[in-house]
Amino acid sequence: MKTYSEALAYLYSFANYEVSAMTPRTDLRLARMRKLLRLSGNPHVNFRSVLIAGTKGKGSTAAMLASIAQAGGLHAGLYTTPHLNTHRERMRIDGQLISRTEFIERMRRVRDIVCRYGEDDLGPPTTYELGTLLAFQYFSDHDVDLAVVEVGLGGRLDATNVLEPDVSIITSISYDHIEVLGHTLAAIAREKAGIIRPAKPLVTTRQRISARRVIEEVAREKRAPVIMAGPAPARGSSCIEAGKPLPRIGQDLWIGVPVWLPLLGDAQLENVGVAVATARELGFTDDAIRRGLESVRWPGRLEVARGRPLVLLDGAHNVDSMRKLASSIKKHFAYERLRVVCGFSTDKDIPGMAAILNELADEVVLMRSKHPRAADPSKIREHFPGARTAGDLKEALEGQRVDGELALVTGSLYLVGDARLQLGLVAPEDQDPL
Repeated sequence: MKTYSEALAYLYSFANYEVSAMTPRTDLRLARMRKLLRLSGNPHVNFRSVLIAGTKGKGSTAAMLASIAQAGGLHAGLYTTPHLNTHRERMRIDGQLISRTEFIERMRRVRDIVCRYGEDDLGPPTTYELGTLLAFQYFSDHDVDLAVVEVGLGGRLDATNVLEPDVSIITSISYDHIEVLGHTLAAIAREKAGIIRPAKPLVTTRQRISARRVIEEVAREKRAPVIMAGPAPARGSSCIEAGKPLPRIGQDLWIGVPVWLPLLGDAQLENVGVAVATARELGFTDDAIRRGLESVRWPGRLEVARGRPLVLLDGAHNVDSMRKLASSIKKHFAYERLRVVCGFSTDKDIPGMAAILNELADEVVLMRSKHPRAADPSKIREHFPGARTAGDLKEALEGQRVDGELALVTGSLYLVGDARLQLGLVAPEDQDPL
């Protein structure tokens, strides 16, 4: 392979539960990952790590922790999924995406490992497993001091669970991927709790009682100390008015010292609480924590993409996150009219999210992202009475008023990624071939 497009095509040629229908998850997944790592010289044992599971808040918490680690003088790796515009977003060191050139070279190495992997009863590796392998090799070869790693799905059987983290984190648990993880919060929590390590600390946030009981039970069995992190107290936040000049965007928080967080939303208060508790467990100073939080960037989550007319992007894609999004919009934004531009993946609770958006919006426009799992707008219109459809963001935003109207793009991170591209927020070199 000589080009970035060829490297991506090779990676995506393998079975991938992120793109195809969710397949049954078995212990073979971890066995495959361990075999790939053995063939690679076990790069994952060469760096310290923090492993983050949960339904919501994983990515934001991971971004905060990596930023704190960098502010604290560490060479910090960050591995997150999915991405908005380029697969290279999934692996970063000190805030910088892996380059296209290095991605190509490392994918050649991955291909060599796959050739040695051979065919056996473990089955072929998946795109996600090979991407995780590439990231761990990348972190090892660049001598990162600490890798902050987000679990892709679940926890117990996720490819990232081969790590032996210094600290495990479980963020807020709600219903998502129920066909794979289970139909009750307790079942979902048990999958997430699979990342807890014997005698190693677990940091978690407030959970619903059925999920909390499972987490506490697993922690007791493994004699893992549990640090329960409360939300960071907010002292003030931006109020953004449609049609007015944008203020300094963020929230004024107190974490023992004052800090300005350049991210909006009540959900981020929980994420800050978890990130700060973990950072203190790892020994970072308050100064490093403050500087890390004030420099964190995490696009696509209550992201103000344009000021006049006002456009907001948020990747909420389940009922719980949509409720929190609706609450945050009412808290942080002032507008006379709200236009919701939304699209969803087929495996999500579309009727549940529709109920929230229909109550919130003055107008709904349905779109379809370019992702293979994106739902056809014509097949979900029954959930959105009076909604219209649009082929692209320009059509969806046509006629938006400069004064008084807020446009919200939501329902899918893939749709948000498409919107960021169409709004000019993504450099051409940072957009993968479609």
